[in-house]
Amino acid sequence: MYKIRKNVFETNSSSSHSISLNVLNGEDLYTKDEIINELESYNDDSDGQIYLDRDNFTLTIKKVGSPYFDYGWGYEAYNDFTNKFMYALENLDGGCDFDRFINYMEDFLGYKINITSERNHNARYNQFATIDHQSANELVSYCSGADISIIDFCLNKEVVLLVDNDNR
Repeated sequence: MYKIRKNVFETNSSSSHSISLNVLNGEDLYTKDEIINELESYNDDSDGQIYLDRDNFTLTIKKVGSPYFDYGWGYEAYNDFTNKFMYALENLDGGCDFDRFINYMEDFLGYKINITSERNHNARYNQFATIDHQSANELVSYCSGADISIIDFCLNKEVVLLVDNDNR
């Protein structure tokens, strides 16, 4: 279940994920160069889950059993492209908007995005990111209620993903 309030969207769970939109200052969008530099910084820091190859213009993202990107109980605030992108990938995975999202990002970045999945017999399934059970698959509804696209969610610097819980 979720409630829509002006500029904040949240679930009704002990751990809630909210999207905060600051629309007072207009749009401040990430540039292609900012995104490429940010993604490349994860080459060594994401346990091999993200690898950007500037020479071959490819971005490889691996679905794994224990993702580096974890959006569970927080408190965390994410307004960087990479975390919002990984959150969007996990929310869209298996849905009709997934391929359209990947195609748009490939065109925008000028990089081929390769999705791979590790062979992991210990994990139930592989993921791009872990997302709290009640916030999973809600991003499309959140963005629709806020009248923004998933692309805006990722590219707008003024859109912040807040992860929190009521147990702290």
